[in-house]
Amino acid sequence: MTLRQAHGNRVIVLTEASDLPLVRGTPGGSLITNRSHFPLAVITADCSPVVLTVPSLPAVGILHAGQKGTAARVVPAAIAVMCNEFDVSARAVFAAIGPGIGRCCDEVDAASAESFLTQFAADVAVYRPSRPGHLYLDLQQAILLQLCAAGVPSTQVWSANLCTACHPEWFHSYRREGPRSGRMLNVVMMEANMPPASH
Repeated sequence: MTLRQAHGNRVIVLTEASDLPLVRGTPGGSLITNRSHFPLAVITADCSPVVLTVPSLPAVGILHAGQKGTAARVVPAAIAVMCNEFDVSARAVFAAIGPGIGRCCDEVDAASAESFLTQFAADVAVYRPSRPGHLYLDLQQAILLQLCAAGVPSTQVWSANLCTACHPEWFHSYRREGPRSGRMLNVVMMEANMPPASH
């Protein structure tokens, strides 16, 4: 299942009672489900896919966390929706941050960096100086900090720490290749009849 993917913080929840035809084509940046054997997907080309899972339920989610989505706080929004929808603590959530453009290559202008300057202190390594009027962003660090601030334990977060722009042998990159860049399909799915994790 994919959305009509849009940068932002809209989260779509798919439960056993969901009317799937109404969800198809809905604009959004994140999908969450407690349905087994039901693949969820986001498409990326420099944005980071973020997978969420709550093994104790079980439930899973996948987020499209690029510059605009991270600035709009899609990660904490999805954590809040998952916790509210399924009545679970953020401390039960595990997360994986997939490959995305790295701090080595993600140079943005001052207007694009404004939300990050507001959200993050200068000493947490989310941004660093570049040429005049520009900054380098570390989106993967920003996502990690947002996960932890939302209540997910840092020991339950894994990050690929791979830059899509630096590895043409592995990844497509809009920043490297421009509008004709290919895309990656990122998929998560729970196995059918997957039992809740034991405590």
